[in-house]
Amino acid sequence: MANQRELCLLSKQQPITLSVSVSDSLRSELEFRRARSYMVTITLDTACKHPELTVSSDLRTVQHESPTQEPSVEPQLPIVVAREGFASGQQYWEVQLWDGLDWEVGVLTESVRENLKKGSWQDLPEHGVCSLRRVKEKFLPEEANTVIQQRTEKPTVVGVDLDLSQSTLSFYDVAVSASILKISIEESTKFYPFFRPGLGKAGEKGKPLSINNNTDWDFPQTFKSDMRFAKAS
Repeated sequence: MANQRELCLLSKQQPITLSVSVSDSLRSELEFRRARSYMVTITLDTACKHPELTVSSDLRTVQHESPTQEPSVEPQLPIVVAREGFASGQQYWEVQLWDGLDWEVGVLTESVRENLKKGSWQDLPEHGVCSLRRVKEKFLPEEANTVIQQRTEKPTVVGVDLDLSQSTLSFYDVAVSASILKISIEESTKFYPFFRPGLGKAGEKGKPLSINNNTDWDFPQTFKSDMRFAKAS
């Protein structure tokens, strides 16, 4: 009995340590889970979109389709803005990318939104817009490209966390529950989510972007499993 008690005492004194990589991974997932707890419903504003974009009846999916044989959008920006705007607090939403090689998601200020509603689709201003973008195999900003290229798979669902109490905008790779990028944003009266799907070739539809409203806590894991199954089949 004495030997057994002595062994128990020794076992209690042994600290449990985690490797730096495991510890960082757990910390990153906890940060993602906390952000995801602030998920809100986002819908697309059909009154604030480029005329060559089509929006689904549930206001969750946007897609580009050129009505002519020649691409008429370039160099214009096929953007749609959300109906919901945020002036305070913390909000989170997710965007399914559908294997698109050219897309952009982020937020813009109320003043930029008003200019878009007036038909100013030529270019986005340098100020008042914060986003994550993919152009073929490269992601922008460069900091995000560095993080994503180190991973084996590219993001298929991106989480966007707007934390106005901290004046930050964060992007997450939902499939791996990990951060991609966190940037500081300047104060504004209100911020609106925006979405830019890829352009379709003449007479064809481009890859869509869809807002994910699935709030289930196991969605990141089930979605990742579904993607692996789809690729295997």
